[in-house]
Amino acid sequence: MICKHHKGNVTICNKENFISVINFAYDNDGQLLGAISFDHFRSIPKQLWSETLTKEVMGPIAESTTVQADRPLLEVMQLIEKHKLSALTVIRDNGVLVGILEKTAILSWLQKKMLSNPA
Repeated sequence: MICKHHKGNVTICNKENFISVINFAYDNDGQLLGAISFDHFRSIPKQLWSETLTKEVMGPIAESTTVQADRPLLEVMQLIEKHKLSALTVIRDNGVLVGILEKTAILSWLQKKMLSNPA
């Protein structure tokens, strides 16, 4: 994940995958503020990018795409499957961004566990 600090005490982190770039904005305390996609940028004329604030273009993060850091892995996978997601945003109880948990990473971890501990 790559993070850069922007004006207005907002930090943007992005996680690239083959389909899109997911950008997350959070404040100096780590509080998750929202998400920004290329579609958000496309709605703004390029000549206005340097003066447009992140908070003016970011969208909210749906509750169904976040999970508390202390949730069991099985519950997380059920949420991913239920909502047909490729990843979930992981937050603490106080809303502070912990990271991104991708379905492929979970499956890879489970596969390694199974190979290291065959039945």
